Amino acid sequence: MSALFRPFLAAALVCTAFSGIPAALAHDHHDHAAHGEERAQLKLDQGRKWPTDEVVRQGMSTLRSALKSGDAKLAETVTAQVSFMTANCRLDKQADAMFHLVLADLIAGGEALQSQDTRPQGLEKVKHALENYGKYFSHPGWDKP
Repeated sequence: MSALFRPFLAAALVCTAFSGIPAALAHDHHDHAAHGEERAQLKLDQGRKWPTDEVVRQGMSTLRSALKSGDAKLAETVTAQVSFMTANCRLDKQADAMFHLVLADLIAGGEALQSQDTRPQGLEKVKHALENYGKYFSHPGWDKP
């Protein structure tokens, strides 16, 4: 994870810890790959899309609009919206675990957007994360990025 994203993620975790969210919903961002575990895969909730809350819908809508508009500061928008959603969302534990897979792709995309050499891959990563969000999460009125 780049140094640019670490302060935002740390701030989001601190906000989560003091926001009254039960410990079961607190976001655990340690690297599972470092422990030899396979990366979890997005899946539906018994054939249904996962529920979202207003915070997630607002953050993801902002990201979709920024991508569609060709926002020159998309990396900063990704950072800000990931921090906002991480600090404020109140998804149940299983939906939260699935949403973290989308967040991981957004973070990777945001990091790649910071360099001209990797910007095209970053755009694809963000677009892919938004497409997966629409495929696996309930968001009335969501359209593809």
